[in-house]
Amino acid sequence: MITLPGYRIVDTVIEADTWDLYKAFSMQDKAIVCIKKDTKSTNYAQRKAEVLHDFYMAKQLTSNYVLKPLQRKNHGGDIYIVMEPFSGRTLMDWYENSKPTVKDLIAIALRIAHALGTIHQERVIHKSIHPQNILIASQGNGIKITGFYQSTTLSSELPHPNVSPYQIKDHIAYMSPEQTGKMNRSLDYRTDLYALGVVLYEMLTGDLPFQTDHPAEMIHAHLTKLPIDPSSITTKIPVMLSTIIMKLLEKMPETRYQSAFGLKEDLAICLNQLNQTGTIVPFILQQKDKASVYERPSELFGREEASK
Repeated sequence: MITLPGYRIVDTVIEADTWDLYKAFSMQDKAIVCIKKDTKSTNYAQRKAEVLHDFYMAKQLTSNYVLKPLQRKNHGGDIYIVMEPFSGRTLMDWYENSKPTVKDLIAIALRIAHALGTIHQERVIHKSIHPQNILIASQGNGIKITGFYQSTTLSSELPHPNVSPYQIKDHIAYMSPEQTGKMNRSLDYRTDLYALGVVLYEMLTGDLPFQTDHPAEMIHAHLTKLPIDPSSITTKIPVMLSTIIMKLLEKMPETRYQSAFGLKEDLAICLNQLNQTGTIVPFILQQKDKASVYERPSELFGREEASK
């Protein structure tokens, strides 16, 4: 359990892979808050930069689906983020302990897609969507997104072309092909949709699309290999739902879903059909899937202007 001057730590809310969340009482405000502490094993300078980036990016967002930071505190060489009060767990913890049905998973996926869509509306690419950064509230299954360490305010950006796979090994299993820096193309909101596809694949099948612990092999799989169709793994997964997930996992962004809200619409059709008939019959996907406006990446460092 942590100690932080001015706060009485009440309980541990979440212990994730790279951060912990504590329930605390503010002595000054007499209010219940949460305290987030980063636990990554990176060097201090890098960790500090990531925590500060997470704080400022999340703080500027107005979406109700973002776990809101209130202020940052320095203590004992660490940075602590004071957050809005929250009671719940990570998506992975919910999945492992709730034994959700396919209908439960579709309902949660629909909420996650909506939450992600509200973030994209504010022209933010999250770039680190995985089951530890998606939170489910204890009451009402409300969704909160956290972990904006790598996010950007651009609607598109260029990945670094010389990134070593060992430098990006954290949660590399959820990284889009273009985010690996090996495709020589810009990133946009659709990189988050690929990551969400990996998350949903894992929740439905119990396994990641690609099975390897080696970073370079994982990157190669994202770039070149097709995952096994979820409906062929178990007949419990409806074919249409499997088709939706495979569409999210397309290698080229142009052939994926183009918006989180478009994904939400198709998931809603699946859920409605299940509720009404107990099955999902084939329907045309992406009828309301409209692409966002993708801007020219900022790294294109004003060269055109300089050449005039």
